[in-house]
Amino acid sequence: MQNAPFIDPRMPWFESLAEKYSSNLAKIGKGLFWGGGAIFLLPLTQWTALGLGAILMGIAFILGRAYNQHVDEFIKLISLPKLIRLFAPTWRFLLMTTLLIGVGIGLEEWSFFAEHKQMLITLLVSGGMFDMGLQAFAE
Repeated sequence: MQNAPFIDPRMPWFESLAEKYSSNLAKIGKGLFWGGGAIFLLPLTQWTALGLGAILMGIAFILGRAYNQHVDEFIKLISLPKLIRLFAPTWRFLLMTTLLIGVGIGLEEWSFFAEHKQMLITLLVSGGMFDMGLQAFAE
């Protein structure tokens, strides 16, 4: 058992902890996709975007406190494809956080998103509806 790849007998619980953290961020990301459409209907200043992005990063930090205590050991023990598969559901959270922080620090102009808001609202809301449909069929 000691020589088995990607298994640490001292931390059998850690993968479930990482999965829980990932699923929590994924749930928030789904909510952000639904609420993201409303963001495009309001004028968003650079400071507001930075504040919302900082709040999202703070939420991720708070939810990941237990995960962050052992993340270095976990990264050494897990393969990259498995790590990607584990955190792939968090893409919505990462996308919205990146957009808000990018606008907040001035890397992107909100006017670009405002010009294409109908397309982005359609993308965000349809993504949320797709998630609800998948969840309904899964249950």
